[in-house]
Amino acid sequence: LPDGGVMVQGDPDLLSEALGNLIDNALRYGASGGVVRIVVDALGPALRVEDEGPGIAVDQRASMMERFVRGARPDQGPGTGLGLSIAQEIAVLHGGSLELDTTAAGGLSASMMLRPADPSSR
Repeated sequence: LPDGGVMVQGDPDLLSEALGNLIDNALRYGASGGVVRIVVDALGPALRVEDEGPGIAVDQRASMMERFVRGARPDQGPGTGLGLSIAQEIAVLHGGSLELDTTAAGGLSASMMLRPADPSSR
């Protein structure tokens, strides 16, 4: 991080909920015994959660952020299909977005892009 870190303006409880949903998904759907990375990108700014699971096919990424949509994996376990949609809504409420991509290892990278705080508001 640059000196002094990066500041975003927002509701800490909502941002915590969004990050928690992304971490929960990475733990639930990532490879068993695999690594989950949480990356703070000051240039975005973005919070990125990466796992070593099977990822999400490009043609399914947009629909996976809709409410109640779940992947087709038979071993995915319980869930409601709300985690990514809630994280996306929270990112949008904060002037940002949620972007899904594939990691170099083939897992999922979920980046919550956020708007930096106005320096004059510090």
